[in-house]
Amino acid sequence: PYPRAIHRFWTAFVDDKFWPALDGASLASTPEARAEAAAEARAALRHLEEAFAALSNGGAFFSGAAPGLLDIALGCFLPALRACERLSGAVLLDEAATPLLKKWSERFAGVHAVKPLLPETDEVVGFTRFLQAKFGVAGAN
Repeated sequence: PYPRAIHRFWTAFVDDKFWPALDGASLASTPEARAEAAAEARAALRHLEEAFAALSNGGAFFSGAAPGLLDIALGCFLPALRACERLSGAVLLDEAATPLLKKWSERFAGVHAVKPLLPETDEVVGFTRFLQAKFGVAGAN
């Protein structure tokens, strides 16, 4: 029960802290607000980096050898993360600050069952640009 509870805690963290920051990094109303949200997303990723180190037991995924709940919870945001990085030029998931998550993201996206479900970055960039125009995001690329 304890390991499952810890994974549920980090899954809630992804939904409550990481996703709103990532969303703000693309859709906040001003460049300053987007930069602040990107910094919050980086901070959340650093916390998730520490969680990965503690939970994975040296495995390829948060749950060890195979993807689990937390991998899916974070992995579903990879297309949005990549689109945000492309649109803003900011690096959110990088070798220096989050090397374990950087490698994890590549492994997760390469899982046979996951690969066909993740939209291409170009598609997500196009949709994000649509949302930016719809919501009048100032200074958006």
